[in-house]
Amino acid sequence: MRNKPSTQKTPDKNPPPENVDVVATRTIDVPRGFVFHMWTDHRHVAHWWGPQGFTNPRCEVDARPEGKMQIDMRAPDGTTYEMQGRFYELIEPERIVLLCEVPLPGDSEKNRLETLNTVTFADNSGKTVVTVRCQIVARSNGSPAGAAEIERGWLQTLDRLEAYAEKLAKQ
Repeated sequence: MRNKPSTQKTPDKNPPPENVDVVATRTIDVPRGFVFHMWTDHRHVAHWWGPQGFTNPRCEVDARPEGKMQIDMRAPDGTTYEMQGRFYELIEPERIVLLCEVPLPGDSEKNRLETLNTVTFADNSGKTVVTVRCQIVARSNGSPAGAAEIERGWLQTLDRLEAYAEKLAKQ
């Protein structure tokens, strides 16, 4: 984690920041430093990452610029999706920029979705407003994953983060 802005830039192939495909926001009744930590510690990420019903039997998080994130997301039907990510920026406790690549259902190894996710953590009287701005960077031809599906996934993920963080904060 870094306390100063990273000098590492996001990949040049990405669209400009104003080209956001999905925005998901959640207010969590926990201080933002605590919520930020939920995103950078693999022991916590494993409990809340992914849509409802998913588990994460493998969760590796190297939260630093150019650090990697690898999560095996297991769907309720038993299908495992091997999500790979790379951190581009971490400004504690304000912002994380993370590039994610997720395989999509289908037989082709090229059937993948790549997104650039900018996550901000704003203080609101001791609560944290988490906002995920997601840009679809690359999508294989014929991919069924569109902005509506991605938004639904992020909203469910934020639901899980909220429940997990608030539960931990009460312990």
